[in-house]
Amino acid sequence: MTDFGGYIGTDWEDFMDQLKAKSKTCQDVTDEEIELAKQKARDVYLGTAYLMSSNKHSYGKLIEDTSDAYLKCMMNNLRA
Repeated sequence: MTDFGGYIGTDWEDFMDQLKAKSKTCQDVTDEEIELAKQKARDVYLGTAYLMSSNKHSYGKLIEDTSDAYLKCMMNNLRA
């Protein structure tokens, strides 16, 4: 993927979510913090992709719980 000018799992919104989680903005982060935020966004993306492509019979409850937790978080963010 990097051969085509991109990095898997480094969507701008996911990256910004990682900065917000640490109460940072693009103006006050170091290069190291940027790399850590990109890595965390990548890890979340790849973990989600793994769960979504996994055996639903084996991981169905985990997928459901993860989805529910994500939706609850999104609803809380919309209310704030």
